[in-house]
Amino acid sequence: MKQRTGRSCIAHCVVHLFHIELFGLSNNLSHNISRMAGRGELKVHEEVICEGFVGGTIKGIATKPVKLGDKDGVITEITGKAFISGISNIFIDPDDPFKYGFIVE
Repeated sequence: MKQRTGRSCIAHCVVHLFHIELFGLSNNLSHNISRMAGRGELKVHEEVICEGFVGGTIKGIATKPVKLGDKDGVITEITGKAFISGISNIFIDPDDPFKYGFIVE
């Protein structure tokens, strides 16, 4: 990983093989920006760079504070590059008892 100055994070995630890099990074970064802003560790418009384990990077900022009911929140903005690496077709068997997923409790 390259040495970076300022705010940065490293994303560790396991998702479907083709979604590992960007999908995991963007969700992780948006969550971390919201958490850090809520704790006062990050100011609005302060940039955070997140690097995935295969080297892709994305940038994020908290663009503005908002109220969510009685809770404070922030609007996040994530930017980066993504590439189409494949297309899939998903077929759902109408007789599949788990076609809508399942919950483990």
